[in-house]
Amino acid sequence: MRRSTLAWLLALTGAFFVAVAVTGVAGVSERLLERLGRQQALARVELAGTAAREALVHEGETLAVSARLLAASPELGSRLGASDLAGVARLLESFQEAGETTGAALAIDARLVRQSTPPLPWPVLRRALPAGQGWAFAVDGTKLFLVAEAPVPSGTRATALMAREVDVALLAAIGRRIGLPVALVGRREALAGYGESHAARLARVVADGQPESLRSEEAGCFCALQPLPLASGEVAAVLETRLAIDEVDRSVAELRRRLLLLAGALAVVAALASGLLARRLAAPLAELSTAARRIGGGDLATPVAIAGPGEIGLLARAMEGMRRQLAQLSGRLASREGEARAVLEGISEGVFTVDRDRRVRYLNPPAARTLGLDSDAASTAIGRFCGDLLYPELAPESRPCEERCPILHARFRGAAQATETLALAAGSRRAVVAAATPVGELQVVVLREESEVEAGRRLRDALLANVSHEFKTPLAAQLASLEMLRDALATGDSTAADTLVEALGRGTARLTRLVDNLLESVSIEAGRDAIRRRPVDLEEVVEEAVQQVTPLLHQRNQELDLALPAPLPPVDGDAARLVQVLVNLLANANKFAPEGTPIVLGGEVGGDSVALFVEDRGPGLRGADPGSLFQPFVRAVGDESETSGVGLGLWVVRSIVERHGGTVEARDTGAGSRFTVRLRRGDAPPTR
Repeated sequence: MRRSTLAWLLALTGAFFVAVAVTGVAGVSERLLERLGRQQALARVELAGTAAREALVHEGETLAVSARLLAASPELGSRLGASDLAGVARLLESFQEAGETTGAALAIDARLVRQSTPPLPWPVLRRALPAGQGWAFAVDGTKLFLVAEAPVPSGTRATALMAREVDVALLAAIGRRIGLPVALVGRREALAGYGESHAARLARVVADGQPESLRSEEAGCFCALQPLPLASGEVAAVLETRLAIDEVDRSVAELRRRLLLLAGALAVVAALASGLLARRLAAPLAELSTAARRIGGGDLATPVAIAGPGEIGLLARAMEGMRRQLAQLSGRLASREGEARAVLEGISEGVFTVDRDRRVRYLNPPAARTLGLDSDAASTAIGRFCGDLLYPELAPESRPCEERCPILHARFRGAAQATETLALAAGSRRAVVAAATPVGELQVVVLREESEVEAGRRLRDALLANVSHEFKTPLAAQLASLEMLRDALATGDSTAADTLVEALGRGTARLTRLVDNLLESVSIEAGRDAIRRRPVDLEEVVEEAVQQVTPLLHQRNQELDLALPAPLPPVDGDAARLVQVLVNLLANANKFAPEGTPIVLGGEVGGDSVALFVEDRGPGLRGADPGSLFQPFVRAVGDESETSGVGLGLWVVRSIVERHGGTVEARDTGAGSRFTVRLRRGDAPPTR
């Protein structure tokens, strides 16, 4: 009777909940799907509108970069110095074609000297640019322009101007990029040709300068309105991105239909399955629950009855097997506990256990001897925090107990080991701390002193691991690139071939830099560190170093800004090794600076010296001692695997610079780091 009642109860309960679920889905799905569809459509069109505006901003920033490149062009400076205005006009035309801009011009003070064709209203466009701003939006009649300017560093008060019209072609390209059509609505026609609510939103965007998103029934679409402000704060135009309502409604209707079909099918299947399972599960469950209560209460002598079909029968057999194993294990537990204590007392290595709060619960005699504790101190150590006993050092007045503790790491990784310097009462000593996975509330930790052979082996293994990693990664990439290059050449795919050749160039540059640093370090250690002194053109040194690191910069979308005085004076020294100095510093900046950030290579000329510096926007020195960075096999604090290296680059830099009679220094700029190399000028008189 109980079996039948339970079966019917399970079947009726399953059918009831399935019916409730299907009814709820049918009643709520239509409104919910419609609301979700509108929300997602508004979110999509708003995101697309933001992306379209960011694309225009990117075009403006690109235009500003083109203006700076034009202003910094050595050819422009030389033609201005020679008053070659015809050559200036040709240069403007070439920059206009190369940068895909609408026009380029050159002005001295407020006077327009030369401009490219077709002519543009440069006075109007230039007034849209406030002082100190690289680019801005400008309006001429019904046309919207992006305009940028940059001063020409030639002492002539000249300014390079670049402009690009926001035309249909540019908007179409942006629309293809974001996947939705984009249109430009000027201020004068913002209220014309639209419905009442749409026009009101446009007017509010023009007045307030804040973006809006709406569902426009008059236009039959979802719209995102992004204002494009002038430098004065007025709205120059409104960027409108559209998504058709019909497209969203079709997607929602199709999703609604599929959900209803799925709910109906699941209801039928669930009802049938609940009836069948209820009949098969009801009978043996009571017996198994009774047996489980007996085992949970400690009765391991009464066997579990094997009954029930399929998985229930397997469960009964598993419970019986569990009962037998528990009975055997409980008999062995007492003897194993005694054996474990005897082993811990007899081994030569120190062993102690800690609880979840890392307080010591057991300490064997070898561990007490390693920590310099006598028998009385060892008994009082129970219950103390393990860091107060070991006292591992990381830096003065700092311990790695919160972030670099191997005991904590073992709780997530399964096991962890660290070599620490322990500041004990008898003096500092290096010890190996190995922690195992916690068992229950306790965690076993093994402690032993590190020998001189182990310390040397640790340093050797670290060096070999870093060197092998530095070689294997680019070599594997080059082998793969060569294989793909062979396929690309066989198929005649020149674009893929160019990309692979560029990848090979980056890998070769990285290997060359590593080999140069290793060879230089061997020469330094062997005492063969003499340099050949001869007049060196620093501009040629800079040019060759830039050529070597350009593939690495392109790989991480980094831009190299040159801020060098012209001309650079000569120095006496070894050109090849000075190139190695700049390559190491630029590669170091490339490695630690975030992707897409600029790297500055600049210089200063003093009375009898010349300084070259490399500045990046990376994490900076992060509190490290600047002098320690120039030691061999030292890497920056917090190095990650993808940026770690052998640790020879900066050491080689300092060695080469000091052999040239110069100095090298590192400092944290707050927004990154700067490495400065100072050399004696070759044309400076000798000091007495």
